[in-house]
Amino acid sequence: NDARNDVANAEAGRVPAIEADQFLEMTVSFVVDRYNITEVQRPNVEAVANYMEAHPDINVTICGFADVETAYPAHNMKLSKRRATAVYRMLTKQFGVDPSRLSIDYKGDIIQPYQLKNEWNRVVVFKINPNNDYKFLEEK
Repeated sequence: NDARNDVANAEAGRVPAIEADQFLEMTVSFVVDRYNITEVQRPNVEAVANYMEAHPDINVTICGFADVETAYPAHNMKLSKRRATAVYRMLTKQFGVDPSRLSIDYKGDIIQPYQLKNEWNRVVVFKINPNNDYKFLEEK
């Protein structure tokens, strides 16, 4: 019985491994052709900041998207970068997240993360980035 208790206690204290393709449940949605974060979406950014504070061992990639039915590919690529950058700035400047823990990626309308409704693709998602592999933001 003592051995079983030791195993159970060890299992309870084990931290699950963070997988490279794991996404946070939080997203930030945007209005058509805009990259400003609305007051409705601000709590979603704050939730990411709170998650990162509670998990100081993780890094996150902020990935911006644009819907395929609005504008044209070159414009959507710039728009998705602006969306990801706006979220990055809010996380670092307003919520104090360490910039070294964040990376930026953006896909324009090349990838559509949501198939059910086109407008859901006006979004920023957050991907766990265990190695903080890449940065696309020009640091200033």
